[in-house]
Amino acid sequence: MNARQAFIFSSTEKMQLNFNTMKTIDQTFDETIGLVKFQIEKKILLNELNHLKHFTHLQNDLITQNLFFTVSNNKLQIIATNLDSWLTSIIPIKNLSIEKTAIFTIDAKTLIKIIKTIKSNELIFNYSINDFKLQLAFEETIITMNCHEEQTASFPQQPIAKQNDNCSFYLYSQELFQALKTTSFAASNDDLRPALNNININNSNNDNDNDIKLTFAATDAHKLVVYEINNPISLKHPLNVNATEITKFLNVLKKANKLCMINYNTEIITFAFNNKIFTTSLFPGQFPNYQAVIPKNQSYKIRIDKNLLINIIERLKPLTTKKTNSVKFITDNGRLNVFTFDEETNNSGCDFIPISGNFPNAYSFIFNYHYLLEILKNCPSNFVMIYFSEDNNKPFIIKPIINNEVTNKITYLLMPMDNN
Repeated sequence: MNARQAFIFSSTEKMQLNFNTMKTIDQTFDETIGLVKFQIEKKILLNELNHLKHFTHLQNDLITQNLFFTVSNNKLQIIATNLDSWLTSIIPIKNLSIEKTAIFTIDAKTLIKIIKTIKSNELIFNYSINDFKLQLAFEETIITMNCHEEQTASFPQQPIAKQNDNCSFYLYSQELFQALKTTSFAASNDDLRPALNNININNSNNDNDNDIKLTFAATDAHKLVVYEINNPISLKHPLNVNATEITKFLNVLKKANKLCMINYNTEIITFAFNNKIFTTSLFPGQFPNYQAVIPKNQSYKIRIDKNLLINIIERLKPLTTKKTNSVKFITDNGRLNVFTFDEETNNSGCDFIPISGNFPNAYSFIFNYHYLLEILKNCPSNFVMIYFSEDNNKPFIIKPIINNEVTNKITYLLMPMDNN
């Protein structure tokens, strides 16, 4: 075990993250009797509900329009699901008056609308176990909502991948956030090619580096993003997670500040951190072998101001052919000329941007501006290095320049358009 591993596992003990204490409680009603009364801060509850609502299924399914509540041991556990993903939040509650564990479901949309109108910061809930009714009291208002027994009993249990030495690892929450955020935009949303709708998490070895790296990759066949983490984690098998579900999860992960426990099996992956558990399905198919299309050696490179290039493209893109969104670039000594032309209106535009590096003069290439802007706007640096070869129909590589050095942590690949 190296120093980094030792630190991670030492920090994990301090974190006291325990799956067993966060598991969903068995949905049985036989032993629950009486009245449950608890108090909770509005700000805390509303913040959690705003995360959970993105994982409810709001069409044609009465059950998954609901949130599943469990009140037990001075804690409120709320689960939301759209049947592809589950999110659980654990919230502390006050003044608990309870004889047994209480479980019930409430329509998410209705509950959020009501709570948003409340001015008081303290909310008092009374739940009658006998007749499945939830009463919310605040100021001089009393609201009573039916908690349908059959919907509570039928609510889908959250699957949780169990902790296992071979299928468990830890990442810092913000490191995980950056990896997923950096790659998620590049995934496709095409039902005909479902493999491309995922972020692929796998291991890789660089040619000049024997260390195992954890890689996150996404592609729509036009662009590719690969994010590397220098972490000696050896996965039992690749993990393909749906990018749409991950994008919703990022809003939850964004403010996390502790280690994230990640458990997986062949069907699901579970993330646990702070007071949250997120489970999502794994895509069973094979992700494309993207490593095969990444050029290993490229002869030329251009250093360019990313923001200047974005401004020029935004200014000229109305003057492009809508079917192709094509923008042409031509190197000219110390600058890059940018040209657009609209075949339908014969409108055109041109501009230039200063560049440096190693490149031939009068070298031309064409990009779809939509894909290029996606990469540039998601790139974390102000300057980028663009690598390319003599064949202007081969893939171009774009890498961020951070602190005046090209970083290999993030690699963007962009396919050019036919330049013939």
